[in-house]
This record gives sequence, C-alpha cells and structure tokens, in this order.
Amino acid sequence: MLKKLIVPIILTSQLAHASCPQQGPNRFQNAPVLSSAVNNDGVITVSGALFSFKRCATYIIQFFGNPTNRNPITEGADFLGQVTVTTNNFGTTSFTVALPPTQNTDGFMSATATLVLCDGSLSDTSMFSSNIVIS
Repeated sequence: MLKKLIVPIILTSQLAHASCPQQGPNRFQNAPVLSSAVNNDGVITVSGALFSFKRCATYIIQFFGNPTNRNPITEGADFLGQVTVTTNNFGTTSFTVALPPTQNTDGFMSATATLVLCDGSLSDTSMFSSNIVIS
C-alpha cells in the first residue's frame, strides 16, 4: 500500500542573527528594512537599516521602484540606484542615501541586500524588502 507524504511549505521572513550561522537559501540573508523614502524634485532620499548575519561585512543595497503595492513583499519593477554599506561588529548598519534623479518617483519602493566577498564577487542576496510609500 502506498502512503502519501505530506510536506508543509512554511513561508516565513526568518531573521538571520550575527551570532549564529544560517543554513538555507542564501543563508537567510535579511532584506533591508526601509524606514522612509522622500521625493524632493525627482531625487529620492531613502533611509533604512540592515540586520545581517555577517559582522564587518560589505553589502550592496539596491533600490527598486514599484508602481503598485498589490503585495506587501513584491519584486521591484524599476531599478532606482544602489549604495555600498559595511556592517558593524554586531552585523548591523544604517543608511541614508540620495538616489539619482529618475522618472519613477511615485508609488512604492523596495530593496535587496547582496553580500560582497573579499575578492569583489557577489554572494548571498536577500529577498525583496517590504514596500514603503515614496512620499
């Protein structure tokens, strides 16, 4: 007799922590947490933080514009710019960056974080962050 094996799919936004190694896709690299995105004559100033599993590591934070907020966690439609940041001894960093002028200055914004290895190559990339309104 055949038995069915039921494997649940658990969707979670699991936070990595600097003091414990992570196993899983992209080592559960955390997405940036965006706190504000302000449009001032086409220049978007965005602020946020990254809580990483790596201490004193370099990351590229990439920002994306989204025309709608149909899903709180969504893929970015338009690339808006990026910034390079370095985490502290606790695996955290905050950032404020003025992105170059763009035509997509309305709607929503999300971001990803990608680990930069010592040789300059790119490694683990986070999922998209939650959208925030560009005000």
